[in-house]
Amino acid sequence: MAERFATLASKLPPKRKCWQSEDYRMSIFDAVALGVAYFSSKEGNLSRCRPDPLGDQKKLALDSLRPLAQTPPTPRKSKSSSSRNFHTSPNEAGPLPKVGQPKNLTSRCSMDAGFVYSDPNSFGAEPFQAWQNDSWEKKMFNAMVLALMFGLQLVGAEAAKVQAPTLELVLAKDHLPGSFLTSKTVYADREFIFLASDEGTLFVLENSEPDFPLVAEIAVSARPLRSVRGDRAALYVTSDDGKLYMYEKKKPFRFVSAQSISPLGLQSLAVDLSPRGTITVSENQTEMAADSSHVYLSALNQSEYAVSVSKKTDAVLRTFGEPFEFGVTAVFDRSTGDRIGSIANPPDVLGRVDQVALYANGIILAQTTPGCCGTGVFLYDTNLQPKASIPLPNANAVAVMNDGKWLVVGTEAGTVALFDISTSAPVMLAAINLRQVTGHTGVEDIEIRSVWADSKSGLVYAGSSWGNAVSRSLILPSFFVVRVK
Repeated sequence: MAERFATLASKLPPKRKCWQSEDYRMSIFDAVALGVAYFSSKEGNLSRCRPDPLGDQKKLALDSLRPLAQTPPTPRKSKSSSSRNFHTSPNEAGPLPKVGQPKNLTSRCSMDAGFVYSDPNSFGAEPFQAWQNDSWEKKMFNAMVLALMFGLQLVGAEAAKVQAPTLELVLAKDHLPGSFLTSKTVYADREFIFLASDEGTLFVLENSEPDFPLVAEIAVSARPLRSVRGDRAALYVTSDDGKLYMYEKKKPFRFVSAQSISPLGLQSLAVDLSPRGTITVSENQTEMAADSSHVYLSALNQSEYAVSVSKKTDAVLRTFGEPFEFGVTAVFDRSTGDRIGSIANPPDVLGRVDQVALYANGIILAQTTPGCCGTGVFLYDTNLQPKASIPLPNANAVAVMNDGKWLVVGTEAGTVALFDISTSAPVMLAAINLRQVTGHTGVEDIEIRSVWADSKSGLVYAGSSWGNAVSRSLILPSFFVVRVK
């Protein structure tokens, strides 16, 4: 129905999971399908009548049915001695009755697309007698169109709500002595939130409102932690000490192993969900993201690589990074390690081309230039073709929501913004300035460096740099939870 009637295309609900109830908008398509099926089975011509007092409202519903409506309901025979059909054509029907005429001159008429309407003023003391004696086909069609009119109004009201989401601060977590500086230092599942701090401590919070209580502080390393990710059973952490740490992903989060991979330190981290999969990590300052098919690298120095490690054997399976090329995001085949292309890194506000932070989820690749001087977010599809760009200064980190239709962006200015990226021209849907909302308005008090988004709960988890040497204290929040409403 949506393909055949452009008016209904915007009302089409998303595909639902088998455990979800049917969307309320489906009743509109049921009504339209009923009308199309009925009128497609009839033959004849539609008749016309005078304008309806509710014309504009009815026309909105009827426009959806007109293209396939081929015939009106079966004309009703007069109950008088005359055998003439009422209004079989505009000429045959004669002049329309005027208000106040005797009842035996009263007649029925049908609108352009076959909707039957009786003017109450035309029926004297019994205004709805003709309606009550009407054929069941006309009654069914009237009821169907009225239901469609109501449905369109309901969908319009609901669509206005859906199209205007807002961002609401749920939590500003203070007394959390950690700064979260890189783009993959925040990670969450349904039970817990994991925060990898520059101070070498892994903080674990219970993922429950309203307080999100701290349940564990794990001293992982004496060096800064750079990334944290997990699969169904284990948690993995990278550190500047060059080790890949593994912990159980349930209380009490027991230590499992620490594998030395690079003397230069480890940065980014990507983890397969499969227990027989791989863990991909990048060396030193190399920014890396990975999806099921590709590994993306933005290296700062020569001889900085990413490696893929087997979960089962801890063996290094593949190395990514050759040949080195500064100022680009190199793209590698994840299964073979072969380089298959590159994407130019965007210039900053001063025109300099440098390293970028990366995000990939199998649908898009996103580039941002963290810190003071980035010009926005640059999006590419899986074929490495430009998809869109978002001119948002100081964008640091991103995450997707709503089946990839929305993009959450954290900025150096302490804001979290939500964009619709379902088209080639992204639109900002909502934004929240965490400095203003919390009252910590110092220029470096809140800088959002890492974000994680959960589409099911509508929650966004954001890690901050935790101020500077002057403003840093236990009362300055370093972690935030924002709800998309």
